[in-house]
Amino acid sequence: MSGKPDSERWKQKYYDSLEQIEKKERQWQDVEGLLRRGIARLTLAARGVNDTLDRELERLRNAIRDGRDSAALQRLIEAIGNSAARQDQGRARVNDPKAGETLAQLLSKIALPRRFSRKARGSAAIFQARGGCVKNGAKKKSHSRPR
Repeated sequence: MSGKPDSERWKQKYYDSLEQIEKKERQWQDVEGLLRRGIARLTLAARGVNDTLDRELERLRNAIRDGRDSAALQRLIEAIGNSAARQDQGRARVNDPKAGETLAQLLSKIALPRRFSRKARGSAAIFQARGGCVKNGAKKKSHSRPR
């Protein structure tokens, strides 16, 4: 007869564990819903950066709204990450046309020791040339040749 209370105790432990698991599952579902809504809103906020990125963000937003599984979302997010990295690399290559001119002006105004002034003038010419400084349709001429 001592087996009956043992089986009741195990039964109660099983039900308690099941209740805890269901509670955790509801919590994870709430978190997942929150994350999905947050991502969908972020995709809207990030619009307009790049046409390719806009299309990928729209695909992600639609996949979230359709309740797609995590594997599909992961592929879309990785594609967006790759597009964002390409966009960032493209930005790094784009030069501000005035940057070279500004650097050249700064170098020309700094009083440097004689041994550095020649290199500074050469660097200033290179900065101007790479910056693509154009005024009134004519390129500015530098006073020294780039080395």
